[in-house]
Amino acid sequence: MLLQRVLRLRRAGARPPPSAPPCAQRSVPLARAWPRALSVAAQASANADAHANAATRAALVQDLKALCNGMRNDLRAAPPTEQTAESWAARVAHWRAHEAAAALVDELRAGYESAVAIAAKQRQFGLARALVTQMRTFGLAPTDVTVQYLVRGVALELLARPFATPAAELRALLAANGAWERELLEVVRAEEQPHHLKPALERQRFQQQLLDGVEALLDEYEASVSASATGRSLLPYNKALRVYADNGVAFTRMLQLMVARDVRPDVDTYVALLQAARWSEIPATLNQLLQSGLVDALTAAVDSDSDTADSDANSDAVHAIWTSAMKGVLHSYASRFFDRKEPVDLADVEELKKVCLYAEQQLSRAFPKFRFATAAQHDAVYALRAKAAATAGLQTSVLRALDEYVALAPPGAVLRKEPFLCALELYPSWQLRILLLPRDEVAERALRRDVARSARVGELERAHRRLADKLLPAALARLETLAAADPAADPAALAAQQRLVAATARAEQAMQQRLDRARERKSYQLLIQEQFERADRAVAMIQEKLLDAGVVDDASSDLDVQLKLMEQYMTCANRFGQRLRSRQKEVAPQIMRRVFRAVKAATGDGDGDGDVAARDHEKLSELFHLAIRTAVLYWRYDEADKLARRKKAVLHTRVLDAREYELLIFREVTDRNIRGAFGLVQEMHNAGLAPSKNAIHRIVLGVLHKFDKQDAGDVGGLLDGVDDERDTVDDVGDVDNANDVDDADNANDADDTDDADSLPERAERNSAAASNEDDEKLMSSDSQTIEDELLFRDELQFEGDRDDRVEKLALGSGAPSALVDVAGFLQDWYNLHGVRPAAKTVVPVLARLLAARDVPEFRRLLQILESMDGGLTPATTVWLEKRLERVGKTLDDFRLRKRD
Repeated sequence: MLLQRVLRLRRAGARPPPSAPPCAQRSVPLARAWPRALSVAAQASANADAHANAATRAALVQDLKALCNGMRNDLRAAPPTEQTAESWAARVAHWRAHEAAAALVDELRAGYESAVAIAAKQRQFGLARALVTQMRTFGLAPTDVTVQYLVRGVALELLARPFATPAAELRALLAANGAWERELLEVVRAEEQPHHLKPALERQRFQQQLLDGVEALLDEYEASVSASATGRSLLPYNKALRVYADNGVAFTRMLQLMVARDVRPDVDTYVALLQAARWSEIPATLNQLLQSGLVDALTAAVDSDSDTADSDANSDAVHAIWTSAMKGVLHSYASRFFDRKEPVDLADVEELKKVCLYAEQQLSRAFPKFRFATAAQHDAVYALRAKAAATAGLQTSVLRALDEYVALAPPGAVLRKEPFLCALELYPSWQLRILLLPRDEVAERALRRDVARSARVGELERAHRRLADKLLPAALARLETLAAADPAADPAALAAQQRLVAATARAEQAMQQRLDRARERKSYQLLIQEQFERADRAVAMIQEKLLDAGVVDDASSDLDVQLKLMEQYMTCANRFGQRLRSRQKEVAPQIMRRVFRAVKAATGDGDGDGDVAARDHEKLSELFHLAIRTAVLYWRYDEADKLARRKKAVLHTRVLDAREYELLIFREVTDRNIRGAFGLVQEMHNAGLAPSKNAIHRIVLGVLHKFDKQDAGDVGGLLDGVDDERDTVDDVGDVDNANDVDDADNANDADDTDDADSLPERAERNSAAASNEDDEKLMSSDSQTIEDELLFRDELQFEGDRDDRVEKLALGSGAPSALVDVAGFLQDWYNLHGVRPAAKTVVPVLARLLAARDVPEFRRLLQILESMDGGLTPATTVWLEKRLERVGKTLDDFRLRKRD
């Protein structure tokens, strides 16, 4: 009672009345002591509760850790089952029923975040979604990081699907577009390619599915945020933008997402936008970033005495900005110049240089002499800077980036080769300069003395002068003499002389054209050689900086340097081989000279004695593969054989890799030597190597190309649609004609000589005056003769090399030689090595059988394909359905048993 009275008085702010009894007066000190006792008691109770809550939290954390570890181990051993999610639901339900459940929300959300991360890392996206559904069932809102995992999982799940689009989706896509044949053939050609190499129809489908999945997750996130009355985080939106950028979503579509969802950008937002930006979008995005004040905040924090954590975070941000901007430049190049058949415009080349230079200058001014927190960030930024500048052809920027890489290295950091190796990618940019050589510069060079000093040009000039200054005037004078005399006296002689004058005039005109082409070819040869020499000097400057940095002792013999150079030579052949088709006769010898030089620098010029270290063995194998591929792409088959023999000698092996065999099979098919290509496949089989799908594809197309396309009706266009090597398999004659125009001129000259030989004796004596030693020399090809004037043919061989080709155990006697042999050929290699033919291989065969109305063989091939595991691909199935629909048939009409 006394305690209650004291508490009431204290709450009322009153004191005991003065007339209170002594006991009441004595109770005042007691009343003052009680609040202190209560405070101590309350603190003790709070400490006890906190201790109990801490123990509960610790127990919950241990339980969640055990669940996560168990799930990680289970997922490594086997796919998830229903029990995986049920075990989580049971344990979380237990903790949600705990008396301290309200205080354990953060721990439970963090536990689910870890579980979703484990499921996403193990590519178990269904389990990740099930766990998030559990969270919402228990009234737990997913964390921002959890939403990030889900957003990233949308793209990963789409990328993890098989490359072939299901037949049902293909039918829906083609039904929506109407015109199906051309688009379906593109699908057939690229059915087994990753999504970024798919035709536009499938790329749009992939991106739409990505957009729908990410947008749905963002809608759920915004709904949960508004329900919990907490502020939105930028993490899910930045992750969505990064996923869009990684998967080729258009820059404008990313801006639409930001506007529609009212996203206020931070540094990570601009990083994603820079990675997705192309061409003029890069400077615009950089300007927005610089004007936003975010860069000023970063630089101010760097200049101030901030703690280590803030400094590392700022270094991460600067690293991300630099790398994303440089990736944008590289992606810009690929977006415009990736297709090898598309022409290259000088305006595009200059625009790329301006974009790269602007990005480099703006970021260098924003972060002058910035020192990154880690050596890995420093290496990555300067490697990308050198790579982007090299791709754009900015030699000065490349050298400046290498100087800064050495000067601004973190204290104690070890300089690496990667930035210097990336700088070597400057080499292919000189091919662009060759491609864009002005015609007026070529014409002006054709009039110089070094062109006139060419032996072939001199021979042609003498032959032309003889025709123009001697034979043609003499023939005209003789014609005038005969015309001045009585024409009726000898009309046959007059007619013969008129024909001789006309033939001589045509020969003079043809010789003038041949001389002009020879001058132009020699002019191109000299200009191209000068460009290659400039490129060599640029490479020498980069190697000199590599030596000055102390990274290597000898750059000329370093295997990594030579391997990187070989990559550039192969890039020149792969990227510009078809664009420079008319100039391959001038470019190919220069490239092959450097290919042999790199091989000799990496392996020496001996007989390949001595063992090769395991690490060097792998690099040397890649070096030879690139060298052989370069030779094949430039149609230098003799050099390809020399390189193949050199590889066997250096690596002490009698067989090549499957990739080299595929290249040699390609070579044989382009020469219409199906027997030789089949012999190589048999050699692979005897060596225990399985032929690739491309090797089988090329042999089958080689068989098909032996037939006249006109016999197949509209199948000729189909072959062109599905043959991804049509420019190298089908148009070999076009390449030869383009490069050996002079051979046709020689044939024309021979025809003119035949006409002259049929004239009367006087005409024969006049035409015989033109035959001398120079005429015999002129019978050879001008292009080959001018190429021989380069005087470095001795460099295109190895010491001790002998043309002792390995005798093939199988000479290709069982090669398919007719259309009826193709089905058995495909079945044999499926039975031997499980090589399933691609859709682009079987569709032309099926089309030719349909065009030939060969129903028994068509039914046989269909049965063989259906007997294979996945032999009848979705694209092949849809193509057959569409084609048979034209004639009122279905696939079941050709099957032994109809399917439901």
